[in-house]
Amino acid sequence: MKVYLQNLINQKETRLNEIRSIVAKSSDVEEVRRLSAEMESVQKEMNEAKEQLSKLEQNESRSSAPLNPLATYGERKAEEPKDTSIEYRVAFANYVAKRTPIPAELRATTTTSNVEAMIPENLVNRIIEQVEAIGMILPLVTKTNFAVGQRIPVDGIKPTATWVDEGAGSTAIKKTAPTSITFSAFKLRCEVRYTQEVSVQTLPAFEALFVKQVSEAMTKAIESKILSDSDGTSAPTGIFYNPNESTNPDASVKITDSTDLTYATLLLMEARLPQQYDSNNVKWLMSKTTFIQFLSMLDDNGQPVARVTQGLTGKLERVLLGREVVLTGDYLPSLAQSVTKDTTIGCLFDLSEYTLNTSYDLGVQSTVDWDTEDHKTKAVMSVDGKVIQRGSLVKLIQKKAS
Repeated sequence: MKVYLQNLINQKETRLNEIRSIVAKSSDVEEVRRLSAEMESVQKEMNEAKEQLSKLEQNESRSSAPLNPLATYGERKAEEPKDTSIEYRVAFANYVAKRTPIPAELRATTTTSNVEAMIPENLVNRIIEQVEAIGMILPLVTKTNFAVGQRIPVDGIKPTATWVDEGAGSTAIKKTAPTSITFSAFKLRCEVRYTQEVSVQTLPAFEALFVKQVSEAMTKAIESKILSDSDGTSAPTGIFYNPNESTNPDASVKITDSTDLTYATLLLMEARLPQQYDSNNVKWLMSKTTFIQFLSMLDDNGQPVARVTQGLTGKLERVLLGREVVLTGDYLPSLAQSVTKDTTIGCLFDLSEYTLNTSYDLGVQSTVDWDTEDHKTKAVMSVDGKVIQRGSLVKLIQKKAS
């Protein structure tokens, strides 16, 4: 390990000297700017390697010193996870970009049969943080990490209190076995292609590109399934899939075209939202195109129904009848002149009633396209999701013209 780190430091020092020499002779502003950025990245990598080497030498000096429990009490630190060390991160980057096998002593144990390497934990955390940051729907749903196949109880029976005369009893409400849900593990796969030029970039640049591409692709895939009628057989269950639709249909308001989209239509949707769910957690979900059509709508007093304001943070806040609007991008279709089948174009729903169960077991496989020298990498994770309570759902449906 010490030899590896020292060699890495020597390589970075050599590269820094090369860059300084080129910069001193260059008169190209763009080249100097690019090399300066590379110099900063190389310097950062070298500092990290030096820090790792320093820690390693300190540990060795402690182990060679005479045993003195009082001297070392309270000084021991948790060992850095193998898959977050600079050594493993460099090996992982070389594996993805150049298909260099990860040394056996550095390989993390994987639990998925079709992956060859675990994504370093620092990248996993950054991917998840990025997913939360760029997502429109994911920050609002309930997230769990239950084991696959575990039965999770959902108690829908609530006791009630009754007024009784003095000395009289009341009827006991029997608490039966609660219903339960079981999460599966649907594989979410993202394939990334790197050119030969990208394969020689610095470690920070590689990690930033990898995080950006994987997080954006996985966010879109997960959110599109949440706002769908997916039945949960090959992907997470969508909020618009109701297995009991024939016996217990979801509340809905149906319109035929844009002329039916009136102030009364919106009030009817609010009226069909049960009062027990009438909280700030329930939001409007619709595309930007559909929301824009509300901007010109006025109530009976001539006041605009929809508003776009700027909050204290500077972020645009879209409000419809006093309730926040969450734009859904292209996950939901927009109001059209006509449709060929009944189509859900928006809804009221408390997204916290949707539970997304995710196993952050991210792994990768890599190969090379020999025709283009591109490096292809696929990342895999396990996800499932279900609606726990659907009482807050009120759908806005555009009907097929008769």
